[in-house]
Amino acid sequence: DVMRWLFAAAPPATNLNFGFGPGHEVVRRFFLPLWNTYAFLVTYARVDGWLPQTDAPASRGTLLDRWIRSRLDGLVGEWDVTMTHAWFLESLDTEIHGSATFEWLADAFLVMRSHWEDGSTQEFVFGRNDAREGFVAFSHDDRGVYRVFDMTFAAGEWTLLREDPDFHQRIALRIQPDRLEMQADASEDAGQTWRKDLDYFFERRRG
Repeated sequence: DVMRWLFAAAPPATNLNFGFGPGHEVVRRFFLPLWNTYAFLVTYARVDGWLPQTDAPASRGTLLDRWIRSRLDGLVGEWDVTMTHAWFLESLDTEIHGSATFEWLADAFLVMRSHWEDGSTQEFVFGRNDAREGFVAFSHDDRGVYRVFDMTFAAGEWTLLREDPDFHQRIALRIQPDRLEMQADASEDAGQTWRKDLDYFFERRRG
């Protein structure tokens, strides 16, 4: 096992010197912590009488889908939000402040509700489209406008995209542990050119 791990963990293009020193290092840094962790779990599971569930429902979606859902789970909570760089405000430096909450609905949809100091509201619902094997986002605001976005993830960034007859809209989301940045662009020529629409900055509330 030590040799298997040593060779599996080594970069293929790097020469590997095998001996007692590297072998002992693998045991010390990997196998001993693994064994101690496993022994700890087994010992206290027996004391507590715990048994693994054998009738747990199978996980839905692919491994990537479950990973995406785990990332969405990190958004749950309350946030302070700032809207800025919006073309429809008095200037690009004008800021509108508000709040937002993320919460799961029936363990299937992530719902974002935002309220702004000017009295406006907006909601997003994130969920999975089984037929297309992907994620989608639905949005609604107090003007009565409903929109549907396709949702993808690549290079550490979420992208929400809609390509509707009125205009195209693209929203890039960058998620950090306590900060969320949303940058929205719009296109009136079917995606040939894009202009800045607005930016959102979310800061997680503490306490």
